[in-house]
Amino acid sequence: MRAPNPSITSPRARFHPPSSLKREKAHPRHYLAPHAHLSRSRPSFDRSGAHFLTHAHSDHLVGLKNGWRSPTGAKIYCTAITKALILRKYPKLPGTSIVTLAPDQPTVVDLGGTGELLTVTAIDAGHCPGSVGFLFEGACGRIYHTGDFRREDWAEDPSTIPTQLCKAPLDLLLLDNTYCNPAYAFPTRAHAQSTIIDLIVHQYPEREIVVGIDSLGKEPLLAAIASATGHPVRVTKERFDAADVARDAEGADGGADTAGGGADTAVDVETSSRSSGFEFPRLDDAGGGETLVAGLRPM
Repeated sequence: MRAPNPSITSPRARFHPPSSLKREKAHPRHYLAPHAHLSRSRPSFDRSGAHFLTHAHSDHLVGLKNGWRSPTGAKIYCTAITKALILRKYPKLPGTSIVTLAPDQPTVVDLGGTGELLTVTAIDAGHCPGSVGFLFEGACGRIYHTGDFRREDWAEDPSTIPTQLCKAPLDLLLLDNTYCNPAYAFPTRAHAQSTIIDLIVHQYPEREIVVGIDSLGKEPLLAAIASATGHPVRVTKERFDAADVARDAEGADGGADTAGGGADTAVDVETSSRSSGFEFPRLDDAGGGETLVAGLRPM
């Protein structure tokens, strides 16, 4: 991975909706606040008619905690997998405060009981288990918030773009542009996966392999490694339990996983529940000072 370009500003630093949208489309009582935290210290919090959670990574859960309740009675809308993951993290969070959305199914949401209705469609984002973007349709116009997403299939074959996004022009696109700069030249997921498997199977077949991964995501890679080597992939208990939760919730989410970020591949990994963490071999086990560990950083 190339070093980050210091000239690239944060994609979340500024948000200026077109003035025409604010004047002609936006409802006077409601607006979209991308990346708003679920915190009482933020002005947008008390006025929110609904909260839409794209996925369960911790940087998107700021302000959420056990016992959280919205002062306006606003619900959190997300996929069944995301709901299961955050209830596992916050077991005292009232389950009634979270409403699940089935992928690719338009759902009408009442914004805080005001009578204003918003049609919301959750669309697979391909980022991690349960991740989605949201298509909003209503007084605000047609707005698509991608969330954190990676849909290489859309770029390779535009016919795979969901029909909901193509049936009419969008009034506003809230785009995840974290790596939207030529300075970032990442390989495709398929290429990165084949390279990693080649390293493990052909270049270092006798070594213990340690794969650097985050707390959620990269499940298809682990599944591919297990399949290619014929051996189980051992993960931490935290990771194993999260995969278990995602698997159980997958059926409730409609089983949709087209972009490589869902739960079906995640739970196919043969994972050792006996291990509470990675077991690193001692450095002196190799003899002669050679280390029998190959480490792979996330790509």
